[in-house]
Amino acid sequence: MAGSKLLTIANSVLGQFDPSLLQNDSYILRLEVADNGGDISYVENGTLVKLKCL
Repeated sequence: MAGSKLLTIANSVLGQFDPSLLQNDSYILRLEVADNGGDISYVENGTLVKLKCL
């Protein structure tokens, strides 16, 4: 992409997952990245959301 900048992130937080907006269930979180050559990589992690009602 013209005008895009490269950013290296190491040992840092990329984002936060707030399960309070989801129903209790199992979910798959997926992080997907693409390089300037169009190569795409991803990693998936399953998680269970189980919130207690107060």
